[in-house]
Amino acid sequence: MDNRCRLCTVFKPTGSSKCVQSWDKILFQSKNFAVFPSLGALVEGWLLIVPKGHALCLGALSQQLHSELDELRSQVSHALEECYGSVTVFEHGPAQPCHLVGCGVDHAHLHILPTQINLIEGVKEIFPEPLEWELVGSVQETASLYEAGLPYLYVEQTPGRGFVTTHPNLQSQMFRRVIAKQIGKPEQYNWREFDGEDNILPTIERLEQWSSRHSQASGDHLETGRMTIPLGQSGSIAGAVPQFA
Repeated sequence: MDNRCRLCTVFKPTGSSKCVQSWDKILFQSKNFAVFPSLGALVEGWLLIVPKGHALCLGALSQQLHSELDELRSQVSHALEECYGSVTVFEHGPAQPCHLVGCGVDHAHLHILPTQINLIEGVKEIFPEPLEWELVGSVQETASLYEAGLPYLYVEQTPGRGFVTTHPNLQSQMFRRVIAKQIGKPEQYNWREFDGEDNILPTIERLEQWSSRHSQASGDHLETGRMTIPLGQSGSIAGAVPQFA
């Protein structure tokens, strides 16, 4: 855990029942990952999947953690698809701390949200230099870029067909800029200036309703395969949400 990291503090025990911001509310979790609404959500249903241990990017994670991430992501995608429709996942992947592509958050996080905006085509409109996109099977294949010290962008809009690119001049929040522009709100791309709570609160409500329906149908917790992902309780204190393997 890095005490300087905003996302690490979400998992840090506080010993108090302090008020928790809506974007720090744990919605689902597995043993090593948690799912939150995204601060700065530009649309409803925008979530982050975050490793509980500090890591700079998803390319830095072990194969074992990627297996757990893939299973959790599949289940979260299922929930979002039932509530909102088809989903997109992406990562802005820094290879060194304080790089622009990390968007000011040096803790790995996978964006997962309902959108059909073509992000690769959108990047062409906002980035002045040509990018070469490589087809890969999953975000795990970003490891080679991280190990080589190369920042990257990863996007997957069709399950099992991810695309990754690298460039030394990648800008901050590039996919966010694309989405903000396409929905007609280009000035709201920056999560530091626009918290998106008008999208976060209905997201929480809708997923609570979804979780309640599925819990009633299947028992106390939603179970799919080997992983149980109950909806989290209010609070960011570690342990406030039950831990499941």
